[in-house]
Amino acid sequence: MELIEITEQGLPARAIEDFPEIAMEVMHSTAKQYKKTGYKPPWIGYLAIEEGKCVGNMCIQDTPTEQRNRNCLLHIS
Repeated sequence: MELIEITEQGLPARAIEDFPEIAMEVMHSTAKQYKKTGYKPPWIGYLAIEEGKCVGNMCIQDTPTEQRNRNCLLHIS
């Protein structure tokens, strides 16, 4: 499995062959989240790619600090 960055514009960092509609929704939501929390790689959203197909996503809510940890959300279909 490979993780492909969701860019600040809400697009995959590179072309993906099989791209389900739900991935478009995830990228749109991720771009909205970036506007709230900022775009701070590597603490961003990713698409999970396996054999050229988008099979899930991962999103880190925000940059961790010494005072707080952050949630990492992972969805694989």
